[in-house]
Amino acid sequence: MPDRVSGNPRIGPAFGGGAFVVSAPATLANLGPGFDVLGLAVSLRNRALVWKGEGGLEVEVRGEGADVIRMGPGNPFIQGVMSGFRAFGGEGEPAARVVLENRIPLGVGLGSSAAAAVSGLLVGAGLAGARPGPRELLGLAVDIEGHPDNAAPCLMGGLVAAWMEEAPRAWRLPLAGDLLVFVLVPPEPASTDEMRRLLPSLVPLETLVRNLGRCLALVEALRTGEGLFPATRDELHQPHRLAVLPSSREAVEFLRGKGIPAFLAGAGPAVAWIAREEGRRASWRAGREVLEKLPGWRLLLLRPSRRGAVVTGRV
Repeated sequence: MPDRVSGNPRIGPAFGGGAFVVSAPATLANLGPGFDVLGLAVSLRNRALVWKGEGGLEVEVRGEGADVIRMGPGNPFIQGVMSGFRAFGGEGEPAARVVLENRIPLGVGLGSSAAAAVSGLLVGAGLAGARPGPRELLGLAVDIEGHPDNAAPCLMGGLVAAWMEEAPRAWRLPLAGDLLVFVLVPPEPASTDEMRRLLPSLVPLETLVRNLGRCLALVEALRTGEGLFPATRDELHQPHRLAVLPSSREAVEFLRGKGIPAFLAGAGPAVAWIAREEGRRASWRAGREVLEKLPGWRLLLLRPSRRGAVVTGRV
């Protein structure tokens, strides 16, 4: 697939007549002890602006990753477009001009590849004249992503428990209404595959049981907004990953030392925590203190997003 870049699209009244927009949220997976199971959609979103056309697929990337993303066949967005187009009856090859407006940082644990894959699936389905729902797309997204813990909340929105059992399964869970999400984003990404290779193949039974208890407690803590600090402690994946991410480890240890329920965002290296509205100032202040220790990092203030990936405009 050629990587072609064209000029500025016309937005406004000219954006119609076979055009549509796809919006997909960033996601936080694991949330501490919920390894490969829990995921949360947050209020940072990528957009794909799509003009149906002829003569193949033109893609322009703006924002995060614009200087490094290549639109070859291994790109999750391109994989999504092709998969969605074929799965929903598209004939020939998809033809459109697409502008990707990326706001989700790449490779830091905020589900950028899941957002790209899901966006691509919805673009491809839209080019085939379909507007499928999250359940119809989940299996296709997992085929690209490999795991459902980012793909499911990206599609469904909110807090989701997801797992593989022959086919991917996902279930939306309740959330307190006054939650905030803080994310410390590092200047450099890390490889999710490399982070996964650090994990042991066997863990002690008592460790697994403790983590399972915390995972269940975390579901309740996110429903009520209470008890987030003890429920976000993890023994399965974070100790192994933080051992090779010294800046992330410093941030997590500093924040948890202040009673803030910090954890690795996904596989890292970003660090996140969830607080109630009443704790906004204390959380923001603590995050700013981390920035003084870790030059080049940035602090984002987000909210859970109850809306997953959506299509607006004509398909």
